[in-house]
Amino acid sequence: MKKKYNLLILAVCICLLSAGSAFAGNNITALREAGAAPMDVYNNPYGNAKITPAQAKKIALSRVPGATEANIVKLQLDYEHGRLVYEGKMYFKNVEYEFDIDANTGDIVKWEMEMKDILD
Repeated sequence: MKKKYNLLILAVCICLLSAGSAFAGNNITALREAGAAPMDVYNNPYGNAKITPAQAKKIALSRVPGATEANIVKLQLDYEHGRLVYEGKMYFKNVEYEFDIDANTGDIVKWEMEMKDILD
């Protein structure tokens, strides 16, 4: 009985490892299709962004007159809906702005604003 139990555990582990490898392979394929160089896939999958973080900040700030870099509280590269984007958040004059900027074209692909109370 113990042998059967051990074989069952081994089979489950093999299945889980196989599924994980397939998932990783699909992500690598998607990154290559997005233009990532072979070494970038392993070392820095977002290394091929044409827009720098500084440029992404300037693009976002151009939509909010008076805001400065200090108002941007989050800016990170992400891979969403088949494209590299800078995902960001900024607060200015009781408004929270959430945005995505295409990391290759500089286009704003998402822009959301929400009023916030001063006490938030």
